[in-house]
Amino acid sequence: MGKIYNVLGVNIADTVYKEVNRIREVCVKILSQIGKPIDQLLSAGVEILLEDNVSLQKVIGDIEGIVDEKLSGIKKVTKDIIEEKVTLF
Repeated sequence: MGKIYNVLGVNIADTVYKEVNRIREVCVKILSQIGKPIDQLLSAGVEILLEDNVSLQKVIGDIEGIVDEKLSGIKKVTKDIIEEKVTLF
C-alpha cells in the first residue's frame, strides 16, 4: 500500500500546487492502518506554505475539495500503477 499512497500523495500535492493560486510549497502526509482496507485511511494531512499576504481562509476550501476528490479515487491509483500510467518512486 505504500506505493499507492506515495503516488496518491504526490498527485494531491501536484494538483494543489497547480490549481490553487499563491502556494509556494505543498506537503501531503497519508497514514494508513495495518489490516484496514486501502480506502479507509487513518488520516491525510496537507501542509502548505503560502505566498505573502495570502490567508488560509482564501484557499482552504479549494484544497479540501482537491483532497476529497483525490481520496475518493484511491482505487483508480491502483489501476494506474498496474497499467504503468504513473511513475513509481
